[in-house]
Amino acid sequence: MALLNPPELRVSVLVIITGYLAACHGRRERRDRLVDVLAPAGLSRDGKHQNDVLVNLTCARELGLVDVEDNVVRLAPEACKPAGESAQAMAAFIRRRVLAPESNTAAWGSQQGARDLTNALAWFLQFAPADAPTGFEGGKRNAAELQTVDFGRRHEASSAADDEEVGGVSGWPIANDTRWRTFRRWACSLGFCWPSPSGDLIPDPTPAVRAVLPDVFAETKVLPGPAFVRALGWQLPVLETGEFRAFVNAHRAEPREDTELHGSGARLSSATTDAVRRLEREGLIRLDDHADAERLTLFDGTTASHVRTESGQ
Repeated sequence: MALLNPPELRVSVLVIITGYLAACHGRRERRDRLVDVLAPAGLSRDGKHQNDVLVNLTCARELGLVDVEDNVVRLAPEACKPAGESAQAMAAFIRRRVLAPESNTAAWGSQQGARDLTNALAWFLQFAPADAPTGFEGGKRNAAELQTVDFGRRHEASSAADDEEVGGVSGWPIANDTRWRTFRRWACSLGFCWPSPSGDLIPDPTPAVRAVLPDVFAETKVLPGPAFVRALGWQLPVLETGEFRAFVNAHRAEPREDTELHGSGARLSSATTDAVRRLEREGLIRLDDHADAERLTLFDGTTASHVRTESGQ
């Protein structure tokens, strides 16, 4: 199962499923009862709501949130703590599972596992808000035209069945309008984007970056600017220096190295710069700029030699 298809997949439903199991005796429940409780049979005549739960249950199993054996669904041991804490903690755990290496083993174009979503995030987060696509087709900026520029023309699936099975081998991170709409939900729910009042999707990983700051500064309170970005890319590999960002850039029509920390004029993306500036205003980090050290250049042209945590961890 790809995370951008089927379109019924929602982080909110994954959170509801795991939250329900966390409250069950033994953190387990019969699958038929779980479905009946979360989507009573009378909720829809065609059984759509129950099918939505089943589709998300399959996704939860593939992401390692639950274990399913026969007709019994159990909350995975690693998911017990976040599921019992809050919806925000569970969403953060889901983000870690989506970004886990074992969830991203598919080849380019196959769109199996989490690869389609992480490809889409790594591509989209390289745009400034004023340049990001506002829809899949049509409008002032659209994903179809921008992906044609970056990855060449879309390769059609050999059949409709193939398209349903693997999302087609389009060579695009976001293959069609259905996946664009699903991508919007995932990107916002995982803390990488937010919808503007006009409905545009704004690339902004501030919530995701905020969540991983304790891991970025796990062994120190201050990091050289480039080291900070490398640590951030390790925790969130869809950002610059991250493995998934490099994977996408290597498959562009004109492959390019992730140059944010290398070469003349190299700088952070607009999205990552916005996240750094917002966290600085929140008092969680501080940027220092010493002339005798290697510097990091932000999208706004300012520089920082070191990034310091101010959160007291």
